[in-house]
Amino acid sequence: MSKAGTVTLKSTDPLEQPNININFSAEHLDIVALREGVRFVDDIVMNGDGMKDIIKEDYPWPMPRTSDEAMNKMILERSQTGFHPCGTTRMGKDIEQGVVDGNLRVHGVHNLRDIDAWVIPVLSFLTAAETLFI
Repeated sequence: MSKAGTVTLKSTDPLEQPNININFSAEHLDIVALREGVRFVDDIVMNGDGMKDIIKEDYPWPMPRTSDEAMNKMILERSQTGFHPCGTTRMGKDIEQGVVDGNLRVHGVHNLRDIDAWVIPVLSFLTAAETLFI
């Protein structure tokens, strides 16, 4: 992703899920990278040793191999992400600098700590396993 996303509240109800926009494919280069990645994997699956004898046709839908425009459309229509939100709760000495202090206490709220991946600036793996250590 080339641009930061946003998290906004839908209402004052704390049980209602927020609107999360991760700006997935916000920039043209995001689409180009996805398109070339899809083509790379498609070539391996359709032509690679051990695969070409197993897969004889398009999977699970027709693959637009020759048209960038059609491939971009397919990516935008069919792509999704299993993102793990992180880095949205800034740590700082006070409420002017961040949401939580060094002990993950939320500034301005008595007895509340943020103990999830939101306080981790960048996840080092594809999972949120780091939260187990908080």
